[in-house]
Amino acid sequence: MEFGTPDLKATVNISSLTKNKDNVIIDYNGEIENFGSVFFTHNLIAASDADQNGIFEGCARVSAIDGTTSTASLLGVWKREEGMLKIFSLDQWLDGGQFFVRIDVDEKAKTAVINANSLA
Repeated sequence: MEFGTPDLKATVNISSLTKNKDNVIIDYNGEIENFGSVFFTHNLIAASDADQNGIFEGCARVSAIDGTTSTASLLGVWKREEGMLKIFSLDQWLDGGQFFVRIDVDEKAKTAVINANSLA
């Protein structure tokens, strides 16, 4: 699924990945050029015991270059595909911004590539 050229593209690090019986929690952080520091969490819940897809909720915080901070609520779906975790998120920022975000997570490399498109 493609949404054209992303408004924002960045690579962040996975700072922790915790697999529990009923969920997987992934914490990310990184620096986004011309934007600032980003920190976010996904709480993944599998749709079945096969652990191949499901839903998630999460939250994010950005410390912008100009010194301001903002937070967001994250909600969406995920699936495993070709050895990667694909996350499709609708992000609602406190300042009113809304984004569709695709995140390609490489659990082995402990990195994630963000492709975000504004819904404005």
